[in-house]
Amino acid sequence: ISLFYYLVTRKILYPLLSLLLVLPFADSNMPFAMAALNSRPVLLLLLGVIIFIETDVRPKIDKSVNGFLLYFLILGYYLMEVNGVGNILRPVSYVLVVIIIPVVVKHLLYNDRDNLLRSIVFLYFIVYLLSFMNFGENTSLVRYGRFSGIFSNPNALGIFSFLFFMLSYIIFKFQGRLFNDWERYLVLGIILTGLLYSRSRSGIFAVAIFLSSIYIYERWNFTGLLFMIISVVIFESFFSFESFIRGLGLADFFRLESLETGSGRKIAMLEAWGKIKENPIDGYGIGFTERFFDENQLEMQRKGHAGSVHNSFLWVWLDMGLLGLLSFIWGWFRWFVNSFKYCILVLPVGLAVAFSSNVESWLVGSLNHVTIQLIIILCLLSNVTFLER
Repeated sequence: ISLFYYLVTRKILYPLLSLLLVLPFADSNMPFAMAALNSRPVLLLLLGVIIFIETDVRPKIDKSVNGFLLYFLILGYYLMEVNGVGNILRPVSYVLVVIIIPVVVKHLLYNDRDNLLRSIVFLYFIVYLLSFMNFGENTSLVRYGRFSGIFSNPNALGIFSFLFFMLSYIIFKFQGRLFNDWERYLVLGIILTGLLYSRSRSGIFAVAIFLSSIYIYERWNFTGLLFMIISVVIFESFFSFESFIRGLGLADFFRLESLETGSGRKIAMLEAWGKIKENPIDGYGIGFTERFFDENQLEMQRKGHAGSVHNSFLWVWLDMGLLGLLSFIWGWFRWFVNSFKYCILVLPVGLAVAFSSNVESWLVGSLNHVTIQLIIILCLLSNVTFLER
């Protein structure tokens, strides 16, 4: 369908929207999740082919991506140490997403800006509508006592809500004329509702960091040092808000009973750090982290943890060693710095992402519904056409 629409209209918007739509469903509990999962690389390759054959869509690669060059080279080296053929997809798709998506978004901002922005917002708004629809008694929207919507677990909904909130907020701030008041309130309202019902602490705190950073900046101009201090204090004190939260009567909502063990994250991080200390420089090869936690799943559950390492940077360090980690950080840092030259809102986004990626591992994924939103956010905030009110 995506290819048909492109051939008929010659608009690259439809293939991009198709990719954005299947990504949430690929991480869902819907019956067609497997079909969405398998269609992701096909749609990404379709976008790559289009920007290659269409001369008007084929500008130079965004200079912000240059910071990832070393990371890409190290990825190429570690592909020789892949732990399973299936793990080849992640590094290859990471390269393609970082290169292809900025080119496509930049082209659309110059040629079809309004349709692009409205389509993205309402496309993901549909995901929320599906999440809140009553699918029947046999379809569980609640997992572990928390709302997960169409997603496979509540934390996935929380991370999605966090990134989509920032994306919507930024679009409304600079191109709010494309939406009326009730559309803006409805979109932001349903995002916050989903976030609160998911009871995702990382998502809620990340949104709070984002909004508080904006508030402080708008009141006291350039206070970057203050932002950094606040972000560090919030992060380091993440597990020390117990008395304050209990005083507000929100102990059950924030699941304080699990904060003593870091809700499993502390256990996972200690396990990961133990393996890193055994081989801090070289790493264990792409796919090791996922395989390690899968093989030790029963032991992790016995200790009180389910899932993977819940830290993007420890994941990269385990797989690709210290040099891989430093190149990964440098790639994203340079992209944020280049975008910061155009818009100050990059700083609140960066603080919130830094916090979230330290307690969740979404940043290492490429063909997921959140990393691509971050890439779009950075493309918007570094594009003069978008920033023009």
